[in-house]
Amino acid sequence: NDAGSFNNSVAGQQAVLETVARVKSKKNDTKDDKSFQLHHVFNIDNDNGAEETPTLIDRKDNVFIISNFKSKYPVLQLDLRLISDLVVVIVSATCGGIAFACAGQPVFTGYLLAGSIVGPGGLDVVSELVQVETVAQFGVIFLLFALGLEFSMAKLKVVRAVAVLGGLLQSLLFMCVCGIAAALCGGKSSEGVFVGVLLSMSSTAVVLKFLMEKNSVNALHGQVTIGTLILQLVRLVTLVAFLAALSVLSRTGLPWFLKLMINLSSQTNELYQLASVAFCLLVAWSSDKLGLSLELGSFAAGVMISTTDLAQHTLEQVEPIRNFFAALFLASIGMLIHVGMSLAQIGEFAFVLLSRASNLHLVEGKLYFDLLSDKA
Repeated sequence: NDAGSFNNSVAGQQAVLETVARVKSKKNDTKDDKSFQLHHVFNIDNDNGAEETPTLIDRKDNVFIISNFKSKYPVLQLDLRLISDLVVVIVSATCGGIAFACAGQPVFTGYLLAGSIVGPGGLDVVSELVQVETVAQFGVIFLLFALGLEFSMAKLKVVRAVAVLGGLLQSLLFMCVCGIAAALCGGKSSEGVFVGVLLSMSSTAVVLKFLMEKNSVNALHGQVTIGTLILQLVRLVTLVAFLAALSVLSRTGLPWFLKLMINLSSQTNELYQLASVAFCLLVAWSSDKLGLSLELGSFAAGVMISTTDLAQHTLEQVEPIRNFFAALFLASIGMLIHVGMSLAQIGEFAFVLLSRASNLHLVEGKLYFDLLSDKA
């Protein structure tokens, strides 16, 4: 029966049979250990007898984590190795952030350094890199969602001449110079253009923190700076294509829905907070399904709410979630960096752009790791 079910699964998925090896974890390999184990509470029938999630390795040394155990009973399955990895990353990011905050430096630099220490280039104590980085992608989503909540077309219009033209000229100048330099050096001009875009990115978190400390957010130079940062993160040509359609929803159904959540959450903000997160994830997922990106969708979700009078309340609700996942995201980026690399003040969204370019194969191989190290 099992063999027939396996053959049906292979045929149904149009899969290709390959030879793989089952790897037994070396961690916690104590056969005589009779102490209480957490997984005993949830795992009713473990036919494999393994204490941790087993892994498979193919002939190319790719490691795969078994995501769905076949069991006779419906059980709550835990990947204890992933939980352990997340604990390591979160605790190390916290320690790194505290250390850099005490030193008067940007805390996200501490997150990056902490990730590089526990990652493959350092102590190499994180096993499931792909799974940790996947969870950390929520940091990108909530970062851009919060940025969209603070987005104001009214304020941007005041300084649009300087912010838009200045931002465009800055980006175009970097793109042209780097593209020409790459061509003259025998490289790909497309990679040079991307390097120019990457170098034109600034640190939104550091700049905004500086403006707030100086009480210059609403000043003219503060608005010009914020407008330029917004233009760097999301090119307005792309955003404007969405605003016409989004403005209809944001002025009609969305305010009614958010006010309903507030009324239902009169005793606690839990329901409103959950609804805000769900709305962000739904728009981001829809954007990805339309062939755009999760990042653009999450930013668009924030822009939609920013047109209502509940933008500030929503931002207050999602800020703790954003801060947590942003720290996890930056620590996961740090895991790709070797400890010996120098750290500088950089734009955290440049990592988002670099990751997206790598996925689209615009930047490959040595250049990707060089840019990653240089930006860190």
